[in-house]
Amino acid sequence: MAKLRDDQIKWVLSLDAKGVQSEIVKISSKSKELADDNKRLKDELKKVSKEMAKAEKEMLKAEKAMKKAEEKMLKLKKAGKENNEEFEKASKTYNDISTKVENYRK
Repeated sequence: MAKLRDDQIKWVLSLDAKGVQSEIVKISSKSKELADDNKRLKDELKKVSKEMAKAEKEMLKAEKAMKKAEEKMLKLKKAGKENNEEFEKASKTYNDISTKVENYRK
């Protein structure tokens, strides 16, 4: 195998490095662009996460309020049934008594 001289090695390396330099510049530029995009997206993700957390809290409050309203509605419905039943009993009693009173008057 033949020995290479230093000037032959330098010439080969400099020839190959010329095309690489422009690629390195392109890659460095693209890398900076991507880093900036990542920072922007990370900030945006933080903002959206905070908004989601706030929306989840509001949703939980709304669900609790809805549950309380539903419970109240069921209580009122039950009370209405009971009152309706009491009214029907009282009405029947009244009708029975008024029938007896009419019968006594006759």
